[in-house]
Amino acid sequence: MHFDPNQYPGNEYFWYSLYIYWRSFSPSIKLLLGGYLIILLYIMVNGSKKERLFYIISFLVLLLTCLNPWMCRYLVDHWRFHGRHFRLFWLIPLPMGYAYMATKIYSALKKKARSLVYIGVAGLVVFSGYRVYEGTKHPDLYTGEEVNTGMIPMDNIYKVEDDILEISRLINEDSGNPNEEKMALFNSQVLIELRVYDASILGCPYHTKCNDLDLQTAIDSGNWVVVESLIFNGDAEGPAVEKVDAEFIKKVMSNIECQYVILPKKNPFRDAWVEAFTSLGETEKYIVLKVK
Repeated sequence: MHFDPNQYPGNEYFWYSLYIYWRSFSPSIKLLLGGYLIILLYIMVNGSKKERLFYIISFLVLLLTCLNPWMCRYLVDHWRFHGRHFRLFWLIPLPMGYAYMATKIYSALKKKARSLVYIGVAGLVVFSGYRVYEGTKHPDLYTGEEVNTGMIPMDNIYKVEDDILEISRLINEDSGNPNEEKMALFNSQVLIELRVYDASILGCPYHTKCNDLDLQTAIDSGNWVVVESLIFNGDAEGPAVEKVDAEFIKKVMSNIECQYVILPKKNPFRDAWVEAFTSLGETEKYIVLKVK
C-alpha cells in the first residue's frame, strides 16, 4: 500500500493514507473498528478511573500523534515514517479492548450461563485451527507464494523461502554493506518474508492495487508510482501497453527512488525489465535487477 509521499503535500498524505487503508479493509475489519469505538464509549460512561485512564487517555494520545494529520507530516518529512505510518492502526489496542469487554460480560453472567462461554471458546479454538491448517485457502493467511497447504516448514534455519535468502545475498553483495539501507521494488509475497529476514532492504514507493487506474491516464498525469506499479504487477492494459519497452521502463524508474527490482519471472514485461537493467542473478521465482 505504499506510495510516494511527495505527491501528497501537507495534510493530503494523511488523508490519502486513510483512504488507501479504508479501501483495503474487509467488512469484518471495519466492524471491529466500529465495535472498538462503542467499547470506548462504554468505558467513558461506566469504566473505573483506571480503566478510563488506560483506554481513553491512550486513545487520545494516538489522536494527538499518529492519527494527527500535522504530526503525520512531521514524522514523514523528518523521521522517514512514510514506510511506517501505514502501521498506525496496529497501535490501537483492539485485542485488549475486546478482552476487557469479554471479561465484563463474563462477570455479569450467572454460573450456568458461563458454561456457554466455555463451549464458545472451545469452538473458537477449533475454528482457529481450521483457519490455520485446513483454511490455507483463505487469502489472509500467507504460506508462501505457492500455497503451502500442508504447512510444511522450510528446510533452512530461518524458516523463510530459499528465494528470500538468495535475494538478500545478491543485493548485499552488490551494495557491499549489509547494514546499509537499500531501496528495492518487490511484491507483497516477497515483502512478508524479506522484511523479516533482512530489514536493511526497504520497499520503493509502490501501489499493491491499481485495478481502478488506467496506464495512459497515469502517464499523462505523471503519476510514476502508479505507472511503475501497473507494469510491475502486470496489470497494465489498453493501447498504452505498446509503449512498455526497456527505454520506457528506464524513464519510469528514473522518477522513482529505487536501487533494485525483485522481478517475478512470470511478469508479462519480463524481457523489457531485464533489457533495461543489469541482472545480478536469479532465484527459482525471481530475477534481481540493479537499477542504479
